[in-house]
Amino acid sequence: MRPYNEKISIYNGMASTIAMNFSNNFFPIFAITILSASNYQVGLLAPFLH
Repeated sequence: MRPYNEKISIYNGMASTIAMNFSNNFFPIFAITILSASNYQVGLLAPFLH
């Protein structure tokens, strides 16, 4: 049986991975529509979204 801290750490890692995967899919849409970024500017941000 895992200690409490280890179990909570695993759950925290799973939740943060899910949150990052969900938000990274919508960031380019946000940048284009709200910030009116060009395709070139969104392409420059692409390496930082992974």
